[in-house]
Amino acid sequence: MKEDGVVKEIKYGRVTVEIIPSDECKGCGSCGAAQPRSVKVGADGLGDIRKGDCVTVNVETPTMLKVYLLLYAVPLVVFVGLILIGYAVSGHPLWSFTGAVLATVCAYVLIGRYMKNKPEFSPQICSKQ
Repeated sequence: MKEDGVVKEIKYGRVTVEIIPSDECKGCGSCGAAQPRSVKVGADGLGDIRKGDCVTVNVETPTMLKVYLLLYAVPLVVFVGLILIGYAVSGHPLWSFTGAVLATVCAYVLIGRYMKNKPEFSPQICSKQ
């Protein structure tokens, strides 16, 4: 998925780009991205990028699917699985619910650390216009 944007800030090797939604994006509205939004992206190997430059930001479609799975499916499986296991072990719904919530929070923390250390999950500037 490629989107156009304008460079708003450059700090610590990261570029803040304000994404301007395309007409197709505005018409769909399924992901809530039809509004202008800012994203922080890497700008490796593009050379001279300045504030105010128009750039194209790219996120590969398979990467987006992996992100959706990691952010939605994995925590859901952890939550439901631990509710069932916790109830089977303790027989008390409050304990199973509490354990499942704590485990889901831990899952989100671990997923966040995993994704932060993987550059393929971060959008990249692919061209300067």
